[in-house]
Order: sequence, then structure tokens, then C-alpha cells
Amino acid sequence: MFSLIPIPSTEVGEDGQPKFYVFPNGQENFHFWADQEANGGVDPEFRLFLGAQLQSGDVLIDLAPGVGFLALTALTSGIDAIRVVTVSETLAGASALESNGRLAGGTIDALTWEHVEASGGLDGLSRSIRSESHVFIRSGPDALDRNVALLWSLFKQERVAALLIDPAVSGTSELVGHGVCRALAFVPHALAERDGELLLLPLKPGGPSQPMIAVPRVVSATTGAEVHDGPIDSETAHASLGFHFISPFCRTGYGIAGANLIHALDQVKADVAFHPLGVIDPAIVPVPSLHSMQDRAAALPDGSPSVRMSQQFDLLAQVGTGPRIGFPIFELDRFYVQELVHLKAQDRLLVCSDWARTVLRGNGLTEMPIDVVPLGVDRRIFHEDVPGGPPEDETVFIQIGKIEPRKGQLDLLAAFEKAFVPTDQVRLVLHCHNPFLKAADLEALVAPFRRSPMASRIDLHLEPLPTQRDVARAIQRAHCGVFCSRAEGWNLEALEVLSMGKPLIATDYSAHTEFLTPENAQLVEIDTLEPRGVGHWAAFGARQEESLITHLRTVHRQRSEGALTPNIAGIRTATFFSWEHAARCLLRAVAASV
Repeated sequence: MFSLIPIPSTEVGEDGQPKFYVFPNGQENFHFWADQEANGGVDPEFRLFLGAQLQSGDVLIDLAPGVGFLALTALTSGIDAIRVVTVSETLAGASALESNGRLAGGTIDALTWEHVEASGGLDGLSRSIRSESHVFIRSGPDALDRNVALLWSLFKQERVAALLIDPAVSGTSELVGHGVCRALAFVPHALAERDGELLLLPLKPGGPSQPMIAVPRVVSATTGAEVHDGPIDSETAHASLGFHFISPFCRTGYGIAGANLIHALDQVKADVAFHPLGVIDPAIVPVPSLHSMQDRAAALPDGSPSVRMSQQFDLLAQVGTGPRIGFPIFELDRFYVQELVHLKAQDRLLVCSDWARTVLRGNGLTEMPIDVVPLGVDRRIFHEDVPGGPPEDETVFIQIGKIEPRKGQLDLLAAFEKAFVPTDQVRLVLHCHNPFLKAADLEALVAPFRRSPMASRIDLHLEPLPTQRDVARAIQRAHCGVFCSRAEGWNLEALEVLSMGKPLIATDYSAHTEFLTPENAQLVEIDTLEPRGVGHWAAFGARQEESLITHLRTVHRQRSEGALTPNIAGIRTATFFSWEHAARCLLRAVAASV
């Protein structure tokens, strides 16, 4: 027989009255919850933690809501614009939560698992959350792996402020919780009180099953994980993460990435000793602390981590005796034996994309910790308001990247020749300087473009663009970027095109799938792979060519009709993939290695 008496919250408002009541609405075991609340409260650790951490605009996603005490605590916290989402097993449970939220004076987005699965799963829920919101997630350990996977985009974007893990009835919370947290680079903690102050104390594996409050490792390692009267602050907490960073600082892809990472690490005040590979080109990006970073090496402890950003065959030379972290950028899906020697010699590997991590796992690196550290774009340079613009009387397509088979310029030429005729008002602009080729070899590669029946509609630029701002100006003079690459290690230029709000056409394969989606790009689907060297890359056949032709014609038609609009989704993507975000991903990975 169900109790009909509502349960008053142990938390009281300024008037001394309970902040909320939980009404039974027919739930089973209601007396169990009533007893718990009367004897100190349901979920007391989680409720105290949220009380100290929630800020305006935060989101609580409760995947194990019970009868709703944690959800109602967040809802009645008195903080503006808190969003509370619950997912229940039954419709009756969801209805009860929705009703109790309404009676408490707020709104709970009370969903069922059936509803979530029918509407795109939790990933669909992730997309509905404002990009500036911090998210707190509560889950039971029995479904923790599943729930983390379903909400992976939030973890990937570093928007999860804490993961609240309920103890399991079976006693497996400790094992499951620690395992998942280790994979996420989160650290499990227990809430404790010391001299009237709430503290988070790290939990080590092997202890009793208990509620876990897991926070990102970079936060835990740098703040002592103390709970203050405000959010745990990771913004100024990087000084203790001293490490060596080895990379080029020049106009190659590695050099552009290395320079921008160093700049971002300087901006977040990371404690970095920089060891440049080759000559530094200071014109790429100004780094005020560059010289002091180079002088920092002697002051770091000998056991500090060392990160080397270089090719997969050039990772052995690290600094000091600390953890060795390799950061290779590669395009193929298999490695030579000597490359595997370099990869396996590392204690940890960093890659730009989930695709790259999958490749490493497929090459036998199943036990190696591998973190995704996506690269970025500098929106101070690549933005939608760069002066100038494309001509009004013709549609300009642009591709930037050294000319080589991997970049697919000949595939683009073949599609361009079939999509248009010389009298069409179109133009293909190729910035295809390749510093690794002799002049004669470069001319041989561009000869098909000079002989093309569309040659009068093709502009070839064989000299490098002097600065990043020159790259931005070149993109601004085009209507659409085209990248039909067979394989990419990242594709800096494609992200720069998105950042400037330009439409983009690209192959749906390899590392640039980390940031390219059907919302921000017109994608050419890849059916199969073909051999290349020791590995494979995308096969570009008749179906891919027809898709590329269709995309080219669509952009030209839209421009001709005045219907070509800014790529707002591309700008949103670029805003997320900042170099500061890349630096923070790097710092989190370094923290996980110590």
C-alpha cells in the first residue's frame, strides 16, 4: 500500500519551511525515500556539492533520478536559469517528476528512456544544451559506460563540470566508477567536511562502495579539488602542470599547430618549457613569453612530462626522465615497423581526432593511453568580417594545400571540368605551393591544370602565402572552399574556411571528420579505401566524382541566384575549436600522465 503523505525536503528556505515536497503519485517504495530523507536526506553528498557549485545557466542531467530529490534541489537552489533534465525508466516516474517540479515552482524536463531513444538519443539532448552551459551528470554505475558514451560530445567539449556516480546495490560502483573515470581523465572524490568547510577528497581504488563525485583531472590536480562557495576553478590552475613541449614553430602544418599551441599555452599561463624543432618563425603568431619558455627547461623537475609533436617516425627524442608523450599527426591507417617502434616507445599518445585514435587502436596500441587533442583556429585572424570579398560576377572556389595526390587536386580538376564549361561564370583558385618539390616536379604536377579546357577559369598560385592574414584574405575572396582529400591528419585550412563563414565541400573521411558535419559542410561520402604505401586512404570513384560535381553546381547556382548564405554552423564549429580549447585538452592529457 502506497503512502499518500508528501515528503518534506530536509533543506529549508529563509522562512524555515521545506524548499520543496515530493508527492508520491503512486511510486513504489515511497516509504523508503521518506525514511532516508527523514534521517539526513536523500543523496546528501550530491545535494551539498551542487549547492556549492551550481551557477546561473548550469544544467543537471539526472539519469538515475529516483523520486527526484537531487533534481528538485537543483530546481529550488535559487540560482537563475538552472535547467534540470531527468530520464526515468517509466512514464509514471517521469510524470511524477514533472508534477513535483511544477509544484515546487519550476520546470523539470522529465523524459523517459523510450522518449530519449525515439528522439535521437542522449546525443540529441546534448545538442539542445546551450554551448556556454556547464553540465553536471548523475548516473548509476550499472549504466555508466552507456551513459558516458551517449553523452560523449559533452565530455569531448570539456563541458562536464562533474560526474556524480551513485553507489551500486551490487557493490560494483567502486570498480566501474574508477575505470570509467580513468578513461575520461576524471578523478573520483568523496565529499567531506573539515572545520566547517566542504572538501572533495580523492578516492583511491580498493575502497568501499560509496557515492563518487568525479571532476576533470586537470581541475583535481591543480586545485586540490576543494569545494568553495563557487565553482571549482580550472582557469588559473595550470601553473603546477610543468612539462616540456617539443615542436616546430614554422610554416609547415606541424609548425603552424605548434606555434598556435605555444601561444595558447602562454595565454592560459601554463608552466611550459618549449624546445623548438628547427628555426622559429616569430611572424606566425606573437608569443610574449616565448624566450622565457625556452629558458624554462632547467627549472622543471627532472620527472616532468615531455610532449613531442612530430611525425610518427620521429618521437624518440624526449626531454628528461618523466612520462614520454608523443603527438603524431598522420593520414594513413597503417604504420611501418619502425614507426610502430616510435609509437610504442611512448607512455602516452596524443592525436587530433577520434579517427586517429581508432587507427592507433587498430594497429595494436590497445593498452596505450591515447587522448584526443583537437587542433584549432585563430578567430582573431580567420573570422567572417575580414575586409574584402569575392567578386559578384563569378563563383569562386578555393583550395589551399600543397599539391600532391593525397590532397586530391586532380580529382577536383576532373569534377570541375565536368561540372562547368568555359563560358560559365566560375573560377577555381588553387594555392598549392609544395616546399618539398623541385621546380620541375612542381611544374609537372600542375601541367594538367594548364592544359585543361577550363584553364581560363583556373588560377594557380605556386608561391606560399606569406602570413596567416594573407591566407585569410585569400579565403575571403572566395565563395566556397573545396577539399576533396583522400586523407587528412587534421586540415587546418578547412577549419579556417568554416571560421570565416564560407560554405565548404569536403570528403567525409579521416581526421577532418572531427569537425566537419552535414550541418557545416557538403560532404562527399566515401564508399571504400584503396591501398597507399603501407596503409590505405579514401578511394575516389565515379560516385564521389558525381557527388562533388553536384556540390559544385549547387554552390554556383545558389551564388547566381543570390541565395548563397553565410555558413553560420561553420562559424559555431570554429568558435568551439579554438586554440585555447586545444591547449586545455593538452593540459588535461598531460595531467593524466603524472
